[in-house]
Amino acid sequence: MKKKIMMLIALLGCTGLSTLVAQNCTAYYPVKQGTITEVTSYDAKSKVTGSTQSTVISNTSTADGYVVTIKSESFDTKGVSSGSGEYSYSCAGGKFLINMKSFFDPKAMAAYKDMDVTMDATDIDMPVNPTVGETLKEGSFTMTASSNGFQVMKMTVRMYNRKVAAIETITTAAGTFECIKITYDLSTDAMFKIDTKGAEWYAKEVGAVKTETYDVNGKLMGSSQLTKITR
Repeated sequence: MKKKIMMLIALLGCTGLSTLVAQNCTAYYPVKQGTITEVTSYDAKSKVTGSTQSTVISNTSTADGYVVTIKSESFDTKGVSSGSGEYSYSCAGGKFLINMKSFFDPKAMAAYKDMDVTMDATDIDMPVNPTVGETLKEGSFTMTASSNGFQVMKMTVRMYNRKVAAIETITTAAGTFECIKITYDLSTDAMFKIDTKGAEWYAKEVGAVKTETYDVNGKLMGSSQLTKITR
């Protein structure tokens, strides 16, 4: 069962700056085109399991904010690419929104490269002026893979009970960052249902500096840390 749980979790991953500031959005991801971040993943015993490199490839103005597009590529422990994909986040009406597609691990797509894949994802919000104890919007996404008209796999993920748990200073190989800690519950349904818990530490205009995933009993299952950022 533990192996099956880890397989499901593996599927999740996870500018004109002056103009952006005028939109009153508190950006919790990089917004400057060309910014590159590297996140290293670890198992429960702190052994490296791989890494993900994300690059801001565009920042497009909209009527009430902007949309940033990211290219994300996963690598194994030997530095060999295991898959890539794109996702977006946005500023709309003063709110910073992250598309749930960003939580889908790009390397998982390699298994479905010869299939028809569709994804339906909602946005989750990030706090403008974070307050400890603040409740945040829940989100979800559904991924369906089909071959020759037949559905091969359907996975639905729901992230709920999101809240601002703390404001903390986190130090990694990439530097020291002032972060908001967001905790949540995650329900994953793909052939069978798995419930897990998570914690993520976000820094403004940086992204997730640190993440941790736990089973329902609070036992650490895996983590990640920001190990490099190039602006």
